[in-house]
Amino acid sequence: MTEADEGARQDGFRRSVRMDIAFWAERCRSQPGPGFFVRQLLLRPGFHFVFWHRFARLLRRVPLIGKPLARILIFMLEIAFSSEIAISATIGGGFYVPHPFGIVIGTNCRIGRNVTMLQNVTLGNRSMTEPETPVIEDSAYIGAGAALIGGITIGQGASVGANAVVLRDVPADQVAVGNPARLLTDASSKNGPEIGQ
Repeated sequence: MTEADEGARQDGFRRSVRMDIAFWAERCRSQPGPGFFVRQLLLRPGFHFVFWHRFARLLRRVPLIGKPLARILIFMLEIAFSSEIAISATIGGGFYVPHPFGIVIGTNCRIGRNVTMLQNVTLGNRSMTEPETPVIEDSAYIGAGAALIGGITIGQGASVGANAVVLRDVPADQVAVGNPARLLTDASSKNGPEIGQ
């Protein structure tokens, strides 16, 4: 387990929401605070989506009725946003999802802190016989339509371009683009070397 992953697991509901508010305020060039929180919760679908997913995970801890109520809330979020986050996924604080539509985050995916994810992103396993799922480390950026498949790691500060299909690790602070994804910094030829070669 990476340090980022361990940190994300320990954030808890209140700390995660505070980190969400701070990161969203930074992205919106605004000041965090109660007024900013209320505006985002009422007016920003992405903030609404992340907050209620966090609340559903908190709700699961309530004896007897918590798990059914959490499942109902998650189902309503899936219907409203056509997006799905597995209840077993771990998401650190500061999760910035400005357009929360068409996103699928599969079972046991791990997302670090201050991660930006755009619409139509898929994080999942390769097959039933290869159940490993991606780890997204702190401060990573995942572009619209990207598919990250298998037990790969997107390193701290790395970026994945729009519509990239990533099947191998992306090192920290690197940029991956294309299908199959290639490191932009290593693209010395027209196609560049494939990630992991």
